[in-house]
Amino acid sequence: GPLWSLAYEIVYYLLYPAWLYLRCLGFMTGYGTGLILSVLILWIPQVQFLSPVLLCYPVWLAGAALAEILSRGFHAGFVSVLAGLAALAGFAGLQLSLPPFATIMTYVFLGSGLVCLFACLPERFAASRWHRLGEELGIRGYSIYILHFPLVVLISACAIDRWGGRPLSGWLATGGALLVLGLCLLGFQICERHFLHARLRSPAPNIKKRVKSVGS
Repeated sequence: GPLWSLAYEIVYYLLYPAWLYLRCLGFMTGYGTGLILSVLILWIPQVQFLSPVLLCYPVWLAGAALAEILSRGFHAGFVSVLAGLAALAGFAGLQLSLPPFATIMTYVFLGSGLVCLFACLPERFAASRWHRLGEELGIRGYSIYILHFPLVVLISACAIDRWGGRPLSGWLATGGALLVLGLCLLGFQICERHFLHARLRSPAPNIKKRVKSVGS
């Protein structure tokens, strides 16, 4: 159950070559086709696994669109206003009882709005040590995402075997979380870091310079 998002992503990446071809034909062609596919699934007889996967496709598309938009340079003031409105609309939508596709879109608006608001924060925030720590964890985020659940299950299984019941100790949770984080970072060092984009392997430049250089 907790690995459902990985199962969904496998389908999205299998679709990626076809979607990339459409994207090369134009921004609206790529993203519009993806949204149409998600809407059409509402009128197609339900398939146990594929239907919910395609229903959530707009979430993946939103991430791809944000990566494109934010890496090309943007006007922070204008984007922050749109992002704030999108986040408020998404939050308001989640307070209502909406159909499944509409609910997915509220998550898209809320998540995209929050990501853009963070991208529009002043440069002094990007220069802070806390931002740098978050960025370093973010670069290692996929290894943490992949590895943490099996490790948590293993720790829980050992606790059940030792004490005969579900682990409830806060000290076990804290120690287990730190141990899992350490093992995930070790996994990153052993494997994932060798496959990162070159920009992520080099010291990160100033945010404003980065946005200008990518935009040019």
